Amino acid sequence: MSTFRFKALNKNGEVVTDTFDASSKNEAETFLDDQKLKVLFLEQEKKKGALVSIFENKNFPLREKIALCRYLSLLINAGLPIGESFELLITQSKNSVVKKVLQDISISLNQGQSLLSCFKKYPDYFDDIFLAMVRTGEMSGTLSKSFDYLTRQFKQEDYLKQKVVSALLYPLVIISLMGGIGVLMITFVLPRLARAFLHLNIDLPLPTKILLETSLFLEKNVIFLILGIVIIIAAIFLSLRSVIGRKLGSYLVSRAPIIKGVFVQYNLARFTQSLSALMQGGVPIVESLEISSKALILHDKEKLAQRFKEKVTKGLSLSVVFSQEKIFPPLMNQMVGIGEKSGNLDKILIDLSLFYQDEVENTLKNLVSILEPVLMIIIGIAVGVMVFAVISPIYSLIGKIQPK
Repeated sequence: MSTFRFKALNKNGEVVTDTFDASSKNEAETFLDDQKLKVLFLEQEKKKGALVSIFENKNFPLREKIALCRYLSLLINAGLPIGESFELLITQSKNSVVKKVLQDISISLNQGQSLLSCFKKYPDYFDDIFLAMVRTGEMSGTLSKSFDYLTRQFKQEDYLKQKVVSALLYPLVIISLMGGIGVLMITFVLPRLARAFLHLNIDLPLPTKILLETSLFLEKNVIFLILGIVIIIAAIFLSLRSVIGRKLGSYLVSRAPIIKGVFVQYNLARFTQSLSALMQGGVPIVESLEISSKALILHDKEKLAQRFKEKVTKGLSLSVVFSQEKIFPPLMNQMVGIGEKSGNLDKILIDLSLFYQDEVENTLKNLVSILEPVLMIIIGIAVGVMVFAVISPIYSLIGKIQPK
């Protein structure tokens, strides 16, 4: 797909300037003709450099997905054709990425393509859960319900993410401030003290010597220090965007002693959310399990999905299948078993997702309440070491001063 920039006149004679994606210039001209626009200028934009494309924001925000699904459910339920629904959404969208995606989908729909094939062009934005719900809605003629289920699914996902971010924000800010103040002290304040002490030519304690010599070295190489920090942060950011980096990150987090519990509860909340939405949307159980497994943040989720498929195909119940996997606790297995016997499995899964959301929130609150005094102790120790290293030679110097 290429990006085209255009200037045209609309029905009211007003000048319209915008960009959109199309596979060719002919397709771009056809799209503008369908929009009843008189083209004044049409040009294909040049591709950006590799470095710019890496750091460019190309996300389809979760809040935009919620709005898209909510509006599509409302418009389709009101009887508006799907093509006209997208044209209406294009005029309301302010996000450039979202607008380009909607414009491309509108072009494809006008060419007679199915809605599912349109969304499949953007696997980075629309995951397997989204595509499965759209496919089921198209096949059964219940697209409005499918988008309604997706709206609720995305709302729950957004709520869970906001809770995690808000709970971790305070300790992250404190740690960042600690690091910033530490760098400022060791590269700006301590070097001035170091030069004063070293010029006095007195014996200094070993910890003081190490601290002062380190501060002088870092002062001379402060540019390399800042550059190294930036490179490390950029490397972590880029690695987490890769498949191998995400797998390694999930492996390490799942084995971290303090946050392991939060990690498991967060995964259970995502899994039960996805599974309940897919089952309510009419997706077959084997496919629902396979897709829901992909919502997990685990390094071996592909193997887990394959085991689910094999065991359910053999006729085993979900409660038995879940009980054979370590990640699923006994409470969940028992609740799923009750849901299977009563025929209310989708409702049980919704209750479980809400339960694990609350567990994540409560565990994070407890974790933050523990982190607060721990961080204060660490700050106190760091300040104490620095003060001792600086004050000790001062007292030593004063002790050598003899009155006349």
